[in-house]
Amino acid sequence: MTVSSHTDEPVSADATAFGAARSSLDRLVNQPWFIPAVLALLCILAYAPYLNMPALLDEQYLLAFSKAAGHSGVSLGTFLNWRGPDVADAWGPVVTLAIKLSQILLFGSPFLMRAQSLLVHIAATILLFYLCRPIAPSRWLPFAAAALFGLYPLNPESVLWLGGKGSQLAGVFAPASLCAYQRSNWRWLLASLVLFSAALLSSASIWPLAVLFTVWELFNRFVWRERGDVRDDTLSVVAPLG
Repeated sequence: MTVSSHTDEPVSADATAFGAARSSLDRLVNQPWFIPAVLALLCILAYAPYLNMPALLDEQYLLAFSKAAGHSGVSLGTFLNWRGPDVADAWGPVVTLAIKLSQILLFGSPFLMRAQSLLVHIAATILLFYLCRPIAPSRWLPFAAAALFGLYPLNPESVLWLGGKGSQLAGVFAPASLCAYQRSNWRWLLASLVLFSAALLSSASIWPLAVLFTVWELFNRFVWRERGDVRDDTLSVVAPLG
């Protein structure tokens, strides 16, 4: 049984069109900006509806205190030594300085300060993707992990809550330090040390991350050595942080 030529042509044309569309989609997905853009979009869709929330009571106190810092009987040093609305927040001077600068540059607007916090969360989400990418068999597993973190981190209220600035900044400096740490270059390792110090000066609760550095180094030296992907001379940088 033969099939007429006019039947074959549409099938071949459809297959060609499908192949071209798939090839175009593959090229789009393989662009280096595609996954970070998708992660940013997911975060915006998840949290943008809450940017217009009025300032909560503790946020009003935070804004008033930061506005008074440097005058009105509140010294700037006193404000910089503030550990947050609750002692358990364990803020460092990087956080209080960031809040004071936000108060000045963003006019103390809760909307603008929440938008700034969302940008910080997006940066932390994208950094998490790049941090996990080198140790995953494909990029879709790091994408899934970063998307889960972006949509629902363990402490989701800190994404837009102004009182969560400590975990926000520590959450972006810490993965940034680990991404720099992966580079196995002394300049990047120095940048890693500076970024990790900034994380520590954002929140004292980030100290246990030094354990993660050590675990990374142990895996790097004894588990991944067979892959020929060992990054030498990094343990001496991490050891003082422990």
